[in-house]
Amino acid sequence: MGRLVGWFIRIVIYDICITGISDILGVSRMVALFIFLGILGVIAFVGYLLRNKYATDTADDF
Repeated sequence: MGRLVGWFIRIVIYDICITGISDILGVSRMVALFIFLGILGVIAFVGYLLRNKYATDTADDF
């Protein structure tokens, strides 16, 4: 039951973000969805690069 509630909470948060982007930029919800997914993709890519950078640096110390 907890997983289902967590899933609904995530959906509501994503919907609020997409609606906010749509209202602020004055674009359709579909365009706002792609903007939101692009932002998430950039954050994931930066996190991936940082993780690899710091994982490589710590491996060199040993």
